[in-house]
Amino acid sequence: MLIIMKPNSTRQQIETVLNTAKAHGLTPHITHAEETTIIAAVGGLHTASMDAFEALEEVESVKRISQPYKLGSRQVHPENSVFPIDGIQVGGDDIVIMAGPCSVESRSQILETAHAVREAGANVLRGGWSRTRYDERQRARILHICDRCGGVERFPNFVPH
Repeated sequence: MLIIMKPNSTRQQIETVLNTAKAHGLTPHITHAEETTIIAAVGGLHTASMDAFEALEEVESVKRISQPYKLGSRQVHPENSVFPIDGIQVGGDDIVIMAGPCSVESRSQILETAHAVREAGANVLRGGWSRTRYDERQRARILHICDRCGGVERFPNFVPH
């Protein structure tokens, strides 16, 4: 559920709502907007009554969130999610084009693809791999290429198996 605090709520008032959510078995997630604080209370919807929150003086309104991916919804997080990739702001005002192969087969393939992607005007090269298609020797080569590009840490979604 979505709990919208009254404008200029104090830290103590917010804590009261957080404690009420926890007491009802919900996990609260706080978003501080420009004029108010929004608390997304996630958990078993039938375990908590909206009345418990509507009765609190510091709460302006309470709404149930029925769509999936509640924490990613515009109700909970009204601002755009913007994150940098090597100096490019993804999610900002500019259009970012990412392109690349679904499965990286070799160093020469990804380098050839990188040149084609840049020539076509894309901003970001992306590449995936199908774990079932790689033996241990190929995985070791991919890890070696990652190390030469700054280490596996630069590739947070890369999970070597």
